[in-house]
Amino acid sequence: MVILAAVATAVGSIHELRDSGPSATRSIVRSTTDPPAPGRASTRGSHRGSTGAARIRIRKIAELPAAVQDAAVAVLGDRAYAFGGLDSGGGSTTAVSVVRGSSVRSAGRLPLAIHDAAAAPSGRGRLVVLGGGQVASYAGIAAFDPGTGAVRIVGRLPTPLSDLSVATVGGTTYAVGGFTGSAWSDGIVAIGAGRARRVARLPIGLRYAAVAAVGNAVLIAGGRTEAGPSRAIYRFTPADGSVARIGTLPQPLMHASAGALGGIMYVVGGIGGAGAPVSSVLAVGAGGDVKRAATLPHPLSDAGVASLPGRLLVIGGSEGSRPTRAVLSISPTAQPVHRRHRTRRGEGLPRRFRGPLPGDLLIADRGNNRMLMIDPAGHILWRYPSRPGQPRLYFDDDAFFTPGGHSIISNEEDNHDIVEISYPSGRIMWRYGHSGQPGS
Repeated sequence: MVILAAVATAVGSIHELRDSGPSATRSIVRSTTDPPAPGRASTRGSHRGSTGAARIRIRKIAELPAAVQDAAVAVLGDRAYAFGGLDSGGGSTTAVSVVRGSSVRSAGRLPLAIHDAAAAPSGRGRLVVLGGGQVASYAGIAAFDPGTGAVRIVGRLPTPLSDLSVATVGGTTYAVGGFTGSAWSDGIVAIGAGRARRVARLPIGLRYAAVAAVGNAVLIAGGRTEAGPSRAIYRFTPADGSVARIGTLPQPLMHASAGALGGIMYVVGGIGGAGAPVSSVLAVGAGGDVKRAATLPHPLSDAGVASLPGRLLVIGGSEGSRPTRAVLSISPTAQPVHRRHRTRRGEGLPRRFRGPLPGDLLIADRGNNRMLMIDPAGHILWRYPSRPGQPRLYFDDDAFFTPGGHSIISNEEDNHDIVEISYPSGRIMWRYGHSGQPGS
């Protein structure tokens, strides 16, 4: 069941098979020194209801100009950018590729070949590339201008870092763990406007963790400790700087990548406790519940994952013996609604709407000209508008689901119209009145 409400105010809104540094080792130790799991930790037997994960499909949509693993990946608008990485000969590259839709093209070159860096949007239509390395780890923060391909150094991390992972919450990018060139980092570093500062600590030094922003928190799954791959799932909450263990993966996992889709973190591939790539895609809920959501076409580690509206892109990666050129798309599958002449209450409704109160909350956020769907924990599950080109709302005063729950009616009283928007695709299905023109 969904609670419907009109709210007049805003609602709070790098991975390597070769370790960087002269002291690097290729061995993989199977034991782990994770802190003990909390009571009632997540298990591999979790059901869809515990994570809220939708059924997903995986398909190959494109190929990169050259095979690569350990690239730094970030999203700007409807484009995903991949920076550097390791080529098929094991050397660091300067390549910058951009994926838009199902097309891939070169977007320039970095001034320095790197791998195991991280990348994130920085505002003003630019991206930043953080750390990385070749023989040694780097501390630089470089700004990339997609319009010109220009790259310039705009800041420094507190220490050199490679093997780090990043997620962005509320306009601030957080770098998690990594390798300084001589030590495993347990730091979480906030990066904004070219400035970087440590804001929290992990319970243990961690590299190659799978990281994604879910709601107002950063989820951290697996990764490599000094003793081997980890099973731990942590949640970092920027609002208070806390780090808490919230769950356990079905198996130790490192060199995995992650992205968020529909309020769920999807952990893609990785290297398991046996030291070989795995083919799993794990769905991790905001509370730490885990289930296997899908199987990749082949085992994969060290890929880049980009979170785009309605889908994830998996860019490159290692198949075990070599990197790949493949770009995969992970997206929800459409769920058929079986209609009958007579139905019991709740039949035919999307899964999200079932169950007792309190349920998910639909918000007409008129002060920000948008609609939001949040869960009882405050995590944003859906928003409109969510991508470029969608018609804008204007002072949407109320919002109501239509029978069946597959579209939303919104009245924009100060805009003199009423609109019906399909859910969850966000397409305008019907409009009454003329926007901005008073009726009789």
